[in-house]
Amino acid sequence: ASKVDQVVQVRPMKAPRSLPRSTLPPPAATTLIHAFQRTVQRYGYQKAVHVKWQDKWHSLTWRQYYARVQEFMKSLIHVGIQPHDVVAISGLNAIEWNVAYLGTIMAGGAATGTAFHPVIHVDSVEKFVSIQPSLPHLKAIVLWGHDLPSTYASSLPVYCWQPFLEQGLAITKGTVQRRMQAITAGQCASIVYTSGTGGTPKGVMISHDNFCFNAWAMEAAATSSQLSHRDVLVSYLPLAHVTAQLVDIVLPLWVGYEVYFAPVVRNGPRLGKTLKEIRPTRFCGIPSVWDTMAVKLREVQGATSGLKKHLVAFATSRAWKKTVQSQYGSTGASPCGAGIAEKLVLSKVKAALGLDRSFDGRGMGRCKTFSVTSAPLRRETTEYYGGLDMPILAFFGASETTGVATINMQYGWKLHSVGRPLPGTEIRLQKQSTEILVRGRHVMMGYVGRLSVVGSVTLYSLLYLKNEAETRLVLDTEGWLRSGDGGAVDDDGFYSISGPLHELVTTAGGAVIAPVSLETVLKRTIPILSHAMVIGQQREFLLALFTLRVESDEADRPTDKLEMSVQTFLSSIRSNATTLAQAQTCPKLATYLDSQLRQVNKATSKLSFGNFIQKYVLLPREFSVEGGELTPTLKLRRQAVCDIHRGLIESTYA
Repeated sequence: ASKVDQVVQVRPMKAPRSLPRSTLPPPAATTLIHAFQRTVQRYGYQKAVHVKWQDKWHSLTWRQYYARVQEFMKSLIHVGIQPHDVVAISGLNAIEWNVAYLGTIMAGGAATGTAFHPVIHVDSVEKFVSIQPSLPHLKAIVLWGHDLPSTYASSLPVYCWQPFLEQGLAITKGTVQRRMQAITAGQCASIVYTSGTGGTPKGVMISHDNFCFNAWAMEAAATSSQLSHRDVLVSYLPLAHVTAQLVDIVLPLWVGYEVYFAPVVRNGPRLGKTLKEIRPTRFCGIPSVWDTMAVKLREVQGATSGLKKHLVAFATSRAWKKTVQSQYGSTGASPCGAGIAEKLVLSKVKAALGLDRSFDGRGMGRCKTFSVTSAPLRRETTEYYGGLDMPILAFFGASETTGVATINMQYGWKLHSVGRPLPGTEIRLQKQSTEILVRGRHVMMGYVGRLSVVGSVTLYSLLYLKNEAETRLVLDTEGWLRSGDGGAVDDDGFYSISGPLHELVTTAGGAVIAPVSLETVLKRTIPILSHAMVIGQQREFLLALFTLRVESDEADRPTDKLEMSVQTFLSSIRSNATTLAQAQTCPKLATYLDSQLRQVNKATSKLSFGNFIQKYVLLPREFSVEGGELTPTLKLRRQAVCDIHRGLIESTYA
């Protein structure tokens, strides 16, 4: 039985139906510029952002940060950027990314991040110059982090970072003020492209008020773990996506907390080392990050023996009981032995991860908030961290809801749920499909040319960029957004997600099956899997595609070598496989997978309506962003997987 089965038995209290009312009134419609200026007035001489250069951290105060953004804004005006123009940002997380983003917004424009092909050197610039004829409105290219050769020449203005900031020196203070004063709350601030898991990516137009209202709601929801200017976060999630923009750019503007940019190694951030060095007070992780850390912790835990092994087992059992009892905001007494477990074992684990710091600086035993974004976390991973006194609080949202719609918080959370609606958010379930519908000021509103009135606030409507037809499919005239996800709500008001409705599989026999439910059971039953994907659209039977956990190279690309934990498990079933290629032809592994698949079919007969997974394919490589199977936020691109591995799929069905 799963550990979560114990929850019903030890639940300490009845949860309220909704989040506590905040003492913070909903804000009047405002702009990100006003929020920025307010924080500069409050915390102007405190540090805002930090970047590592030549092995030393360098910082900007809020006043310096604002001045740098204004320099960029003035240079944009100098090169001809007009209100409502768009500036595309292509690069990895850095102070320059934030400055370009906020400078664009301050100039009255809209910023958009590109998820692929970051501009990191002169050769990358040439790619944009070469397609200039198809970009008639392109004014200039700005390169940060690298210098241009003295002999470089281009038909398009190309600037290095510092010379570009000097372009706007002649722009007057009056011009700056007029440009900022003309910005309205309903104006588009950011265009965020959807992941494309359900089709062609769409540009979601997010207004100033969408962002500001969601920032207020997040602050209002954090009643018992108050968001503070003393908080510290590490920026590493791709800034082209809405959650990263909300957490790494907008919420700091609203609250005033510090952001450290994880140094970049080759094509990705050096996260683990940065966490240990900075010790953030809050951490938002994607599933792959939590899974990777759990694998490494399990390897260390598995190497213990004797008294130490018994001590670890005692500590995790106490921590799990504490995690279960702390749901719903319970403040009752901790389980017997929890304090000893924390001091002797759990505090050392959190310190090893860099997640042992509280915002008050006194080291209250753990980082204030652990959260998961982009996709559901494995059930066993959630429970593993619960056994370390590190409850991971999931939330639900989308680009169209400015990142967050429901949330778990310390005073009210529940295992394996995505929490309850944010303050100011309405949610309901469609009766027949159980699709989650969302309405609120953080949801993209209405149709072009129409005014939407929310409370006492009148907002200009926004929609998918140049795609009103798609907007009409997901947003009705009353402001209800179709999330595309199926869900359920329990008696305590906590929501859970069953998965995207567009991923439902209809078999040749007419049965409609949610593959996510089956995939969850597969990964729980076969822990050596990194991915399990069930297909069977208009087929006679269901087929599962498996990938095994593998090690990554220095550039964080998957290799052919199996993770040590997988190798250890395979040894236990008398398999000598150490690589994917060997695993594909290993009879011992095949026998094991066959037996586990029978267990899964028995356990999921109701979920699959008797349509069993009759066969599986062990794929020759791990899924990756570079390979095309995953989005930049590591969501599964199902159609792409089918296209890439079509030969194997068709031969298996033949």
